[in-house]
Amino acid sequence: MPHYDELAVKNIWPQFANDDQMKKYFPDVFPEGKGPPREYFYNVLNTVHPDFLNQMLNHANKQRNTVEGEAGQRESI
Repeated sequence: MPHYDELAVKNIWPQFANDDQMKKYFPDVFPEGKGPPREYFYNVLNTVHPDFLNQMLNHANKQRNTVEGEAGQRESI
């Protein structure tokens, strides 16, 4: 999993914190400002929701590796 800001666990975890399939692999509460460990989170996410992870990676790579993504980066200073 690339280390892109948009793929950070702190950005993705809130979407899945209440997902019934994901909840059984994680504790109910984490310390303030903490989430699950990155590698473990993405291993579980890839197992439980592989299509979501593929779509997310494709979108992130497209944004970073296309002319559209480069133009967006130049416009968003």
